[in-house]
Parts: sequence; structure tokens; C-alpha cells
Amino acid sequence: MFILSTLLQLFFPAYCVSCEKLGSHICQNCLKQLEPLIQQPDFDFANPAIQWHAIYTYQRPLDTLIRTMKYCEVTAIANTLAQLAYQAFPDAWTPQICTAVPMHPTKLQQRGFNQAELLAQHLAKLLQIPYVPLLKKTVHTRPQASLTKAERLTHYQPQTFQIFQPITQSKILLIDDVITTGATMRTCAQTLLTAGAQQVFCLGLAHSLS
Repeated sequence: MFILSTLLQLFFPAYCVSCEKLGSHICQNCLKQLEPLIQQPDFDFANPAIQWHAIYTYQRPLDTLIRTMKYCEVTAIANTLAQLAYQAFPDAWTPQICTAVPMHPTKLQQRGFNQAELLAQHLAKLLQIPYVPLLKKTVHTRPQASLTKAERLTHYQPQTFQIFQPITQSKILLIDDVITTGATMRTCAQTLLTAGAQQVFCLGLAHSLS
């Protein structure tokens, strides 16, 4: 595995997705352009058992970084994104396990990977907690990007997500790459709570206004 990784870096070196400087997927200069989210989004469905935190605004160069990972299949970017999430992880959160917002099997087969799962797996290692795939998506829904904000809030039904395996820990970290209205993570979090979780920490790397 190490030899393969070394060869891939030799023949396909990382370059900054924003300015194309060789060396990393996002260079130090472009890192300075990331916009931390000053005010957390108000999703208007408060639940004391669900806590929210989005780290950055979904704009350049972060949006380019995420899109390159998702649509150009540069999965190594997930490690870079996990490092960004780890550096801004809320001190007060004490999750016992980490999981990710799942993709429907049809979409997963088309893309080949779940970007939220890759991000969660890398972040779990940094936090030194287990990654456990707790959720599965059983209803194939329309892409969120094709919906209006009002439609997104009612897009998911309780049966959209189901538990993949029993919950044995009470405090769960739920990861997604981008949060917009919060409808997806809210439905996932409620599914986890119904299955026995006591606390769900919802972490999104970025918050998009559209």
C-alpha cells in the first residue's frame, strides 16, 4: 500500500485546486482564503439532543476542493478536509463514535464512494474514536440541488433513512460535507435518536446558503 501510494504521488502529484500550485490539494496561501462561518445557521427546529456546527462558508476555494473530490474522484482530498474539520472541532463535543450521512446504493454505485463517509473515516482517526456505518438510505430521493429551500425542508420522510446496525454508544458524531437547510442531517439524527442514541453532534464542513 505504501509503495502504491508513493507511486501515485510520483506520477500524479497533488496540486492546489484553486491556484494549481504543486505540493498539496490546497496551498497555504489559498487556505488563508477560507471563510470561517461566523454565525451558526438557524435551522428553526431546535432539539436539545441534536447539536449543530458548520465550519466554513461554502465558497471558493473550499467549494472547489469539495467538488473536485466528489466529481473528479480525487478521494485523497478527504484527508485534507478531515484535517480542516479536526482543527475547528468543537471543544465541548465528546462523541463516542463517528458515522456519516449515507448515500442510496444506486447513487453510491454510480459515484463509487461516499464523500461524507471518507471524510468521517479520516476525522474519526484524528479524534481517536471508531468509525461505524450506522445508517443506510432506503429511499432514492431527488438530488437536493434540484429542490427549492422549502422543498428541501419536507423532502425527507422518517423512513428515508434506517439503522444499518444496532447503536451501542449514546453520543454520536454525524458527518456530512455540506449543510444547506439541515434537512438531511436532521432526519438522520432523528433516526439515530429513535434507535437509542442520546446525543447527536451534527458536523458539516461547510454551510451553503443555496
